Amino acid sequence: MKTSLALALLILCSGAAQASSAPPPWLPVYNDDIAVPEGVAPWLPTFSGDGRTIWFQNQYDGNIWRVALRDRTPRCVTCDFDDRPQALESGFSYALADNRRMFIATRELSPIGGSDDQTAFDGWMMECMPSLDNCQSHQFIPVDMAADRQGLAQNVRLLQRRTWHLAPDGVHLAWTDVRSDGTAMLVGELTRQDDRYRVENIRVVNPLGPDGAQSAAVDKAEYAAQLWELKSFVDGGKAILAVAELNGNIDPVKVDLDTGKTQRMTANGDWDEDGATSPDGSMEVVYSWRTRDRLEVTSAIPQLRNFIALPLMTNILVTYISSWPGFQCDLSSWLLPGTGDGQGKLTGQPLRIYENTETAGKNLAAQPFWNPNSTRILLQGRLREPVPDNYSDAVKTKGLVPPRVLMARLDKAPTLPKSAVRTVIGDWAPAVSVWRGPMSGNRSETFPGKASGSVTVTYRGDLFNGGLDATFTRYSDDGKTFLDGTVTSVMSLRPVVDNLPQIHIDVQVSGENQGSMKADIVRQLDGSLSGHWRSIYNGVSRAGLPTLGPCYDKLPQKTPLKAIRTSVGKKTQVLVSADIHGDERPVKNASVRANGLTVKTDAYGRAWVNGSPAEISISAGDTFQAITIK
Repeated sequence: MKTSLALALLILCSGAAQASSAPPPWLPVYNDDIAVPEGVAPWLPTFSGDGRTIWFQNQYDGNIWRVALRDRTPRCVTCDFDDRPQALESGFSYALADNRRMFIATRELSPIGGSDDQTAFDGWMMECMPSLDNCQSHQFIPVDMAADRQGLAQNVRLLQRRTWHLAPDGVHLAWTDVRSDGTAMLVGELTRQDDRYRVENIRVVNPLGPDGAQSAAVDKAEYAAQLWELKSFVDGGKAILAVAELNGNIDPVKVDLDTGKTQRMTANGDWDEDGATSPDGSMEVVYSWRTRDRLEVTSAIPQLRNFIALPLMTNILVTYISSWPGFQCDLSSWLLPGTGDGQGKLTGQPLRIYENTETAGKNLAAQPFWNPNSTRILLQGRLREPVPDNYSDAVKTKGLVPPRVLMARLDKAPTLPKSAVRTVIGDWAPAVSVWRGPMSGNRSETFPGKASGSVTVTYRGDLFNGGLDATFTRYSDDGKTFLDGTVTSVMSLRPVVDNLPQIHIDVQVSGENQGSMKADIVRQLDGSLSGHWRSIYNGVSRAGLPTLGPCYDKLPQKTPLKAIRTSVGKKTQVLVSADIHGDERPVKNASVRANGLTVKTDAYGRAWVNGSPAEISISAGDTFQAITIK
């Protein structure tokens, strides 16, 4: 009787939840990898616009490969091309919808200063006739991005271009410029000329604040101080996903390109960054350290405005994303609802369980790693073994790759993607020629809290040699929680003994919430971090930055399924759920096997089998642990 009552209550609760705004049920995720020849390392794989072909660069030599899903046979497209740009290595490859052109980024990150040399452009367009699938004739056309230098002040330098993304309209190209005065997310239009493609009409799409131009002054100041990086086009090209460090928490933010308004996608206390929403908009893949408890010390006080994102990322946290030891504890892929993690309340489900010789890697290609019907996701593989000396510096940094295209298949019905539109950028986004970054001049500015108090922000120098400081005086956004104290920083891209990158924090929290944050972190000449970082918030204490190096034991593990059975007339009802680090939901399409027959659970995790079998076996893909109940 107790079991039946508990089951009934759970079903009722599940039904009510499904009818409301509750998160969707868990889905079985199956590994659906495709083997490639030895010596081939699939890098940043993407789908063609129709989803029938997978494209990737070979990380080891830059050649372009294709895999038609109809026969799953890898074929090299450019191996016999003697005019292939020799600079191609570990970059992006996006097939345009016409199936005759492919944009190829030379590498993930440009050389220092960006490359606009005729023989070593940062990007190329490979044009094939009659098609990319049957490339009988071809040419490589350079993509000229030099217009991003227009209007640069004499004291401002372009340091690097990085992470290119092609809009669904095939016209707009996006990337991020790291400049000495800040980072600029750029979107421009590809124009074909006689000897090149040129990116023109480049706009800076760093959001002004959560409400666009109507945002409060302190919101605008915090947004301006972020290290913004463009991560993906989404919503058919109407919006982008970007990453920022608002409130000391690294999270993706959706930016409406027409209005400039934003939606924060995640609020988990750990590092969330790359990824993309599904083509139908119902799901989001985010690459994250969630569940590993590595970086929550920096985000422990949600009311603390982050004006030191630039020194935090470029001088301190860069330690974890610039070397082979760091990438051995890379972010791993998690599946969330299309609206994100519900302000940090949802954990999501992992898309891959890494075992034995492999570890997590990020597919930076973003939405093209989804197939158009939102049922398959291309992942980035990475091996645990150290890289031999005869490989390139890029491979030595990122690591070796297993000889497989890693693909996750979701057990769900295919859906239609949102219609691709021509990307439109509103007047809120300035031309790159007039944009100035937060470190464009020395100054101090005072901003009132939304409720009371103030914060004074001081800008000194630039990313080469400068810093940002903030002094909080009874600062409050809600009139209930108050901040007092100081945050100071030193940036130095060319550090010397008496000018090392560092961050110092001494902030007290009072009122409705209580706590403090104290930090003294210095990056030494050898790249190591010394010092301490400690946060206390409402009695919860966190301390220390994460250790550099592998964290294989912290990677996502298989989650045990839960099941309740009860007799309902001549049938047995089974209710299947799973609890992923406190995020408990029913499992849809779990396989329930009894008496030699298999049925699948519905959206509430329910399935019915005939009679009262002695044993019932339950499984749900490759990320859940199968169980048997009696």
